[in-house]
Amino acid sequence: ASSTSADHTSYLTASLDWTKSGITVVGITAPTMFGQRARIANASTATTLPYLIKVSGHANAFYNFSMFNGGSNAAALGCLQVSGSRNYFYNVHAVGAGHATPSAAANAVNLELDGASENTFEKCVLGTDTINRVGTLETYDIEFANGCSRNVFKDCITLSQTTSGQAGHLGIKFAGAGDAINRNQYFMNCHFSNYNEGAVSAQTSLVGGTLPNNGKLVMHGCSSLGYAAWDSAGTATVFTDQPQSNAAGGIMAGA
Repeated sequence: ASSTSADHTSYLTASLDWTKSGITVVGITAPTMFGQRARIANASTATTLPYLIKVSGHANAFYNFSMFNGGSNAAALGCLQVSGSRNYFYNVHAVGAGHATPSAAANAVNLELDGASENTFEKCVLGTDTINRVGTLETYDIEFANGCSRNVFKDCITLSQTTSGQAGHLGIKFAGAGDAINRNQYFMNCHFSNYNEGAVSAQTSLVGGTLPNNGKLVMHGCSSLGYAAWDSAGTATVFTDQPQSNAAGGIMAGA
């Protein structure tokens, strides 16, 4: 069988609002982490989708597929939005702004959590290191907004690429006026990677946005590459297993 993406992709002509609860979705393909060939993407005629799938239902489980929003319009900013609770994502690869035009626009994002609580993401990949985030506007891999609580990330990877030292790109963004989260968010054995083609300077901070009034990020066994600091903006990141809970803790150092 062919391994090309076109032969294994379901193409959406409109964003899909997943309002159902208690449903399990399984991609029937080899369980690789990157670009699984059980795939969902925008149709060639659907270039302006703001996201591919929004999960507002609860207690669903999603396994072993990839999502790619490659719309060429600046409005095609996102991939996966989650506003529901207690959903489970295993081995899902989600890429938003998969084209040069939206990847340079403000608010380009792979995963947006909007009021989402108690969801689990395990062995997921968010983003790509083949499409440049350029310019000076804020883009991010994960966005928290509007009272998110107790979401868990286990063995996940975020990917991005910058070739011009795009200072606005963040691995994690807190949106809103201090209300992005209201309980802790947990990251266990996760890796955050920004690929700097041509060895340009690292991004300023992995975490940014507005300091939450309540809740923190709890990092355990995590690593970062291509970011100068975990949290230079002081947005209340906590590292549970670093020598010190400070901005420099745990950054990988290259030769």
